[in-house]
Amino acid sequence: MQRRPLVLAAAGLPLVAQAATAFDPSGSWVATLRHAGESTPIGLRFAPHAEGGWTVQATLPAIHAWNAPFGRARWQDGALQLGSGWQLQPSRDGRRLLGAMPEFLLPRLRLPLVLERGELPQPPRALPDLPPPRTLWRRELGAPLWADLLRAGDSLFASDDAGVLHALDLADGHTRWQARTGGALRCRPLLHQGQLLVPSDDGLLHAFEAGSGAPVWQLPLQDQPVRRIPPGQPGARFDRFGAGVALQGEALLTASHAGRLACWQLGNAPERRLRWQADIGHSLLGTPVIAGGLVVLGAFDGSVRAFELASGRERWRFETGAPVVSAVWVEDGLVLVGSRSYELFALRLADGAEAWRRYHWFSWVESAVNGLDGLAYLGSSDGAHLSCWAPRTGRLVWRRDVHGWAWGSPALDAQRVAIGTSALPGYTVGHEASVWSFERRSGRPHWRAPLAAPASPATYGVTGSLALAPGQVFAATLGGELLAFAD
Repeated sequence: MQRRPLVLAAAGLPLVAQAATAFDPSGSWVATLRHAGESTPIGLRFAPHAEGGWTVQATLPAIHAWNAPFGRARWQDGALQLGSGWQLQPSRDGRRLLGAMPEFLLPRLRLPLVLERGELPQPPRALPDLPPPRTLWRRELGAPLWADLLRAGDSLFASDDAGVLHALDLADGHTRWQARTGGALRCRPLLHQGQLLVPSDDGLLHAFEAGSGAPVWQLPLQDQPVRRIPPGQPGARFDRFGAGVALQGEALLTASHAGRLACWQLGNAPERRLRWQADIGHSLLGTPVIAGGLVVLGAFDGSVRAFELASGRERWRFETGAPVVSAVWVEDGLVLVGSRSYELFALRLADGAEAWRRYHWFSWVESAVNGLDGLAYLGSSDGAHLSCWAPRTGRLVWRRDVHGWAWGSPALDAQRVAIGTSALPGYTVGHEASVWSFERRSGRPHWRAPLAAPASPATYGVTGSLALAPGQVFAATLGGELLAFAD
């Protein structure tokens, strides 16, 4: 990636001469980053390496990363080279290190960085002493469960990576039926007039009878099956989820991994007629939302777009600067959506103009907003928190540390908000996978159900949204297990 040259004079400090070579950064350095009215500390620690140069550790309190390994630094051409195009230069008196934050840590921004010698105090981060909930039942389904759960009446519907849609009884978890598709299921099914509509990674939208699981009809979403590259392999994009479908009247909206937004005439005819389509050209991972005569959704190119439901004409577009991988949330004329730019945006539904934004330091905003009674709730990625916001103003009402990736949309009812988390053993940021229940208005935690890590290092825990029923919380895990807790 081509990078702009560092503009260090803006810091107002004299630079060391290029010829200087004796500068020793050994020790700890701290700085404060500021952006959009918010701030966060950052720390770097340099220790001499036996083969020359220094090993580097980074501290990012915003994501609970303390003295995390950060590679090597070497003195070269009058500057400390930290790899990936990141360099720091000492001031003439040697009391400061000057530079700018690199793209791989802060997307889009070139925030100035002024480090001074010092230590960041590490506050305790103990898990709260909470009682575990009573487990009502558990079921092994045999394949990873990434997708959101759906509860309808006395049934629970779960979609797995083997392409199987499961219908289970809420009371005891016994299987009522199973329906198979030709690809992984990464989104929540939609229940409509006794049919379950679920897109599959086989490139098709499948409709099944909700009472029996019998297949009813299919629609093509894209020409080829979805290909997802696992994390750790070249080209991986962390495109974990898939878009579900949306309905209004007889208009059925589908969004594909290949970037095709389509509006179908549902009706009762055997052939579903295509009304219009928009080929966006970038993966659509969040379910479209219909509001105010518009279809609103985000795309992997970082855009949020609104199309007229009747015609498919694009009404407006907003650029977040990084991939948008979750569904938007719309209420009272505002569109709330997160981005991998580390930001939560509020846009006006009418024209896409920005109403406000809130920055989440060093943390993708993967979770889809969910709201109730004038409050909006949001999970976090590396930030590992669940937060409650006032959507009209962007004021933070409360935030709680949930000690893991909270990628699903928070599940809500009148009294509670519940969310599941996932983790990866050995990851730079220490996480724990759990299921949590909180009092919805105050954020007071009710209970936490810890989830055991697998024997071999792999992402584990809950990635999709939970399902709620009176006195019950349901969670689906990457280990292929369905869990029912008393609440």
